[in-house]
Amino acid sequence: MGETEGAVPAALAAPAEVPGGALELVDVSTPVDREVLFRYQGKAYLIPAAFELGDSLTYVNLSRHFGADIAADWAMELALGVDGYAVLRSVRGLSPEKLDAIVAMVTARVAGTQVPKA
Repeated sequence: MGETEGAVPAALAAPAEVPGGALELVDVSTPVDREVLFRYQGKAYLIPAAFELGDSLTYVNLSRHFGADIAADWAMELALGVDGYAVLRSVRGLSPEKLDAIVAMVTARVAGTQVPKA
């Protein structure tokens, strides 16, 4: 089924109301802009410029139920992926200041408290 010319694409249309006045939610796949978090051995490791709201809610939920360290660990793996996070953990001589800065950037972005670069 194609969309008619000039019609508003379904992903951009106002949410459909369902019985009882609730909103129907629809998953929409959108490209994710990524930014460099750190470089190691000539390779750039990227994270999303912004995270999905569901990821932010998961981060807050993990913080509340299990503590900030567990939530930060989850956020780091989410942001960098399993392989990227493994690389970061393998860096010998990583200073506490640099690690703190990396974790702070990721957790602030996942929590939605950091505005992405313009």
